Amino acid sequence: MKNIIDRIIKKKLLLAFCGGILFSVPFLVPQLFLFSLLGVALIFISLHSNDRVQRPFFKGLLFGVGFYIPLYYWFVALYPFDAFGFTNAQGIIIIIIACLGISIYHSLFFGLTFFLLGKINVRSSFLPLGLSVAFIFNEWIISQGILGFSWGKTAISQIYALPLLQTSSLFGTYFITFIIVISGAYFGYSIISKDNRRLYSFLGLSIYSANLIAGMTIYFIPNNTENEISASIIQGNVSVDEKWANGGNYSVEYYLKELNNIAIETDSDIILLPESCFPVYMDDDHYIIDEIKRISKENGVTIAFGCIYKGDDGAHNSLYMIDENGNKIGTYSKRHLVPFGEFLPYEDILEKIDFIKNLNLGGFSYIQGNSANVMESNGILYGSLVCFDSIFSELGRDSVKNGAEIINVITNDSWYKDTRGVYQHAAFSQICAIQNQKYVIRSANTGISMFIDSKGNIIKSLPPLVRGNITENVYSISDRTLYSYIGDIFFPIITIVYLVIELVYIIKSNRSNLYA
Repeated sequence: MKNIIDRIIKKKLLLAFCGGILFSVPFLVPQLFLFSLLGVALIFISLHSNDRVQRPFFKGLLFGVGFYIPLYYWFVALYPFDAFGFTNAQGIIIIIIACLGISIYHSLFFGLTFFLLGKINVRSSFLPLGLSVAFIFNEWIISQGILGFSWGKTAISQIYALPLLQTSSLFGTYFITFIIVISGAYFGYSIISKDNRRLYSFLGLSIYSANLIAGMTIYFIPNNTENEISASIIQGNVSVDEKWANGGNYSVEYYLKELNNIAIETDSDIILLPESCFPVYMDDDHYIIDEIKRISKENGVTIAFGCIYKGDDGAHNSLYMIDENGNKIGTYSKRHLVPFGEFLPYEDILEKIDFIKNLNLGGFSYIQGNSANVMESNGILYGSLVCFDSIFSELGRDSVKNGAEIINVITNDSWYKDTRGVYQHAAFSQICAIQNQKYVIRSANTGISMFIDSKGNIIKSLPPLVRGNITENVYSISDRTLYSYIGDIFFPIITIVYLVIELVYIIKSNRSNLYA
């Protein structure tokens, strides 16, 4: 058996690829969250060397390919794009670009990150710390800019084990990445070490256990809840074809009718409808707004809904909120738009290419929001996130910094049916609840709609591709977490610590060589 393991360990590039596959498993099957540690252990063994890391770029690239292709496989659900008039051949090209193109593009960042690690890391015993910094750096860099897409956050892979994630309320999701990677790296070290297996096993287990104990402590300490409200969510399960057919009339008629019924039948304080459930270009004088104001005033209920709002500068993908007296409270505009779905990136260049221009699936470009715009109703401050916003931790944190006591999330995931992408997207709302220790109300057109408590537990939900509504009591919380104050400062701190350790070792080594 030992000989077999030794032969496998020598296949360094294969280990890197297999490590990526194992690292993707918990994103697909959350119950197998420990596979993240196995994936990290394999890439550590692949990178480990008594001298400099060998071929780090190719190992990072292979790890990324093994990880991202399974992670992004749900893009296949977009095919065949009937609602947008693409041919089958064009649809296949788009899927290849989405599944393989984005996977390879993001894998290049792993390759670049590991290449830098190979240049910096000078001692094998520093590699577990260096690898954790490399993973954090990779997560950070692919979330930047207009093409930012931080879907593969390590924290999402641990969503089945909520106590493990509670420390993100202190130091953010990068801290969770650090814990998983450095623990997995030490477990990998214990496999290949001849003299210190027990030590490295102990280090990996101690770090992992310490985070678990701290997380369980936070998990079982109740938050100071304040105002109790009754909230309702409407999930219309309106398909892509139905939603945009006949100028959006089907979706408008269904949601207005269901909204009126829920307002009459329940004693809700707030009703939340999904993203762009009224898929028409509207301003404050639109008849739909007037009808919602009537429903709100007659039933004394706050209503928040998604719409394409006509601002002075153009169209906004917005959450529009009306108070219990039928008055407009305000609007929140989506702050992180989906490239090729809600705007065409690098438009001056790409609009000259007809096929690429048509990839802007929304048909026109939305205007990006620039404010958290927390809104008050019945003495409660509501933060808002629209769809893609929810995968960026800093946007939820920004809402809390501006006073949010409950966070509303609206989305439309009808493009992805009931693939793993729908569940992964929903998990980000759980992360948001944990990081900020706030209740989250999430309304999704085709699911998953749910109420989430401040520890990330799903209180009540509607599964994908089901039409219905749910009502539940939630609580406002004004207390803020440490993370809401300091943000992702853990990332630069741990990076500096690692670089200082490397620098001190290099200086000491040079001095020793000088006086030898």
